[in-house]
Amino acid sequence: MKHIIWFILIILIEFQLSDGGCPKATFEFFNNTINAPYNFIDSSVGNIGSLETCPYTGRPYVYLPCYPNSSWGNEPYFSTCLKQPDKNTTPIISTSFSSDVNPFLTMPIEKVAELPIETSNDVSYVLSYLNQQTMTFKTPSDIASAVKIIDHVTLNNANSSNEIQSEFYSIANKLLSPNSMLQMQEAQKVNRSIVKLISSVEKFSQNFISNKSDENFVENNLVVSIVNMPNNRTKPIVGFAFDPITNQTSSIGSNEMIKNSTSIMLDSQALSQQNRLTFSVYNHENRLFDEESYRVLTRVISLTIDKPELTKHLQKFVKINFYLENNFQHENKTITCAYWHIFNNMTAQWSTDGCQLISIKDRNVICECNHLTHFAILMV
Repeated sequence: MKHIIWFILIILIEFQLSDGGCPKATFEFFNNTINAPYNFIDSSVGNIGSLETCPYTGRPYVYLPCYPNSSWGNEPYFSTCLKQPDKNTTPIISTSFSSDVNPFLTMPIEKVAELPIETSNDVSYVLSYLNQQTMTFKTPSDIASAVKIIDHVTLNNANSSNEIQSEFYSIANKLLSPNSMLQMQEAQKVNRSIVKLISSVEKFSQNFISNKSDENFVENNLVVSIVNMPNNRTKPIVGFAFDPITNQTSSIGSNEMIKNSTSIMLDSQALSQQNRLTFSVYNHENRLFDEESYRVLTRVISLTIDKPELTKHLQKFVKINFYLENNFQHENKTITCAYWHIFNNMTAQWSTDGCQLISIKDRNVICECNHLTHFAILMV
């Protein structure tokens, strides 16, 4: 006999609602062996735990979603109630619930996108939900919902763990993959999803708290390298290099460009008083950055700093070496250094303002720019 969870409302709910919240209620759940009532207080929108908690973990026995229309969901989610074993005993699972289930697991993605993400548990659950192997983004609407969730996570990531950080970049990598290309392009037209995703990745990387001097996150379509306190080194960090063969980044401690790699460096004035440098590398082969007039020939890279206001009056303080991974041989075409200009309305377009092509030699293209953003070499 299949295990079926029956959901029975046994007590009328109170009708004194707060705006956008759910009223106090009692529900009865049947889980394989027993029926038991569980109580919920007046609650705001989100995933709400019962007043009854596990004596071993302190967590609510059951969670219910409270929707923005002030209604309780009818999909209960059960937490594990597991007594910690001692040396002479084996783990015993409470008869109340048999598994720890992500409270978002069975919800449609558009519903999850509407729920607030307020706690670290919410962040962990929603990232695990997006990162499950069975999660696919089949429509532009799915992409838009996923990007909206990512944006919510970005607002709550200051004290995120290393596991949360890895999950975040893994999801961004999935959204940037060739498998999601067509849906992402359509979502950009309707919801500005590409620009919103890139902006969220940059904000997440710049804002999360870390006690480590260096952090690296490597995915197929996205690589992020973070350096904290770049000036407090025996040899101050001045930039980063990306090796396309190993798909790895490294920090640079000198003013010499590394050939056959894509690298970016700042001058000493720009680096002064900066506490964090974040280097991001995006795979251009998914064609998400192409425009009708331009084709992107190299990885798209960015370098963000925590005090950009200190660079406003500097001239050409950014030096970049782009490595053309595929040899450039197109008659009647030229290449140019450009940056991806993001507007306040979350649209973006390539521009050459403030950037200058310095030299081309052996598939290495050197550019100089007077601002920081997302850079690439374009074929015009």
